[in-house]
Amino acid sequence: MDGSEYEHRGNIYTELKIDASKFAHIYLDVQNLTMGSREIAELTVKRHDNVRRTIESLWDLSLVSVTQSEEPTIGGGKPTKIYHVNEEDSYIVVARLSPEFTAKIVKRWRELEEANQFKIPQTLPEALLLAAELGGRTKSIFGF
Repeated sequence: MDGSEYEHRGNIYTELKIDASKFAHIYLDVQNLTMGSREIAELTVKRHDNVRRTIESLWDLSLVSVTQSEEPTIGGGKPTKIYHVNEEDSYIVVARLSPEFTAKIVKRWRELEEANQFKIPQTLPEALLLAAELGGRTKSIFGF
């Protein structure tokens, strides 16, 4: 579909427009909650290539565990390598990069964890958005 979902009310179908970007930063699996090297660079006001080098050196010493992904570059050049680390490893990286920014990363992890917790909708529009999102997941999993 095009990002639209339909709600059935009696004999009337109402189209609900869902903005997927609102859900882009919601992490649903606490077991795999990670922070990317680009976000660490932004939080510590360091260059991304320096953050990647720090993560690589810590990884070589077996001090952190890393998963990798690539981010397309503007203009179609070589994709940028992004490293993802868990909460504990992010503290190790930031402590190496810039001890004074450790408080920023602690705060950011709190925000990520709060965003990850299920929140009961408090209004009808919030409930409809949640129902539409869950309906879309059911459709993609079960095909209906």
